[in-house]
Amino acid sequence: MMKAYIETDEQYLKRKHQQHYQHLTWDEFITNEKLELVHVAIQELQQEFNIPDNNLHLENAFKFTEDLREDYYKGGNDE
Repeated sequence: MMKAYIETDEQYLKRKHQQHYQHLTWDEFITNEKLELVHVAIQELQQEFNIPDNNLHLENAFKFTEDLREDYYKGGNDE
C-alpha cells in the first residue's frame, strides 16, 4: 500500500518561501502572494466579462499590481 503525502496550504507556502523567496521576509512573501491573487482575479474578470485589453481601468489595475509585485521580486521593500 502506497501512502500519499498531502501538503497543507501553510506547508506549501512555507516550502515555496524557502525555495524561491528567501530574500523576502515572511510578511513580504505573504503580501506578494496576495498581490499575485489580485492579479489573477483581474485576469479572470477580464475573461469572464470580455473586457478588452485596451480598457484604461484594466490597464491601470494590471500596472498597479505589477508595479507592487515587482518591488517584492526585486527585494525593493527594504526599509
